[in-house]
Amino acid sequence: MKYIINKGMAGLGNRLQSLGLAADKALEYNAELAVDWTDPSWLLGFDAYFRIDSRKLKLVSPEELPDDLVVKPDKWRDFWKIPAGGEKNGIKGIKVQSKTVDPDCGGHIICCYKYPHSDFIYRTLRPSKEALAWRTAVLRDMKVPSLYDAYHIRHTDKKTDDWKRKVRQARRRQERDGIPVLILTDSVAVRDSAVGLGLTAPSWILEPDRPGGVHHKKVDRDTKHLINLSAIADLWTAVKARKFVACCPDSTFSIFAERKRARSSK
Repeated sequence: MKYIINKGMAGLGNRLQSLGLAADKALEYNAELAVDWTDPSWLLGFDAYFRIDSRKLKLVSPEELPDDLVVKPDKWRDFWKIPAGGEKNGIKGIKVQSKTVDPDCGGHIICCYKYPHSDFIYRTLRPSKEALAWRTAVLRDMKVPSLYDAYHIRHTDKKTDDWKRKVRQARRRQERDGIPVLILTDSVAVRDSAVGLGLTAPSWILEPDRPGGVHHKKVDRDTKHLINLSAIADLWTAVKARKFVACCPDSTFSIFAERKRARSSK
């Protein structure tokens, strides 16, 4: 049997893009897919947050992979420490925007930013039960109706120009249309500004360590799990919105949300 191993890294958007590439390659090579997202910021891996709803693609746990694979997930544990051109445990140093696929040895894929993968991942990816329960509870507690609009305003390692103007624009939309506007963000400043203007901001976030985004913040396992759940709940909140406004065009989170909205409606 052939295997494609997806090693996730960085933030949620980056992980989803590399997952899309891995799923495409697994279908192309008639291979089984193992998703290894474990690292210091995703200690619970992939299954705690997502599932793929498809009969075409079989997911296997990284722990179920045969021992004779050339590439084994446990060799990835310290991959981010490998210098470019260097090597550790048989894994050569790579840049974060590179990808490697060798179906004869099982194959492996690391994050490939903005990969234009097929519609498969948009049609089949679903949040875990815990992530959906988190979203339901947060929106219920905030008294958010089923019909709402959403803005994604990113402002940590990727800046949204004039973010204060974007928040005011969202408030004007809410006043004009009479429909709640939710602000999805990775910035405490953006969240607090939105709440101060009477908007709803469901994101559960902490001030990130500098430099870097929220996913680089060093927190304990339980806290990071809550941050991850909130990010996934935000993603599905964007997907289910009546209208979605992406204020940071380079955000992989927004790119994925927009594409999933478009493909899911077909």
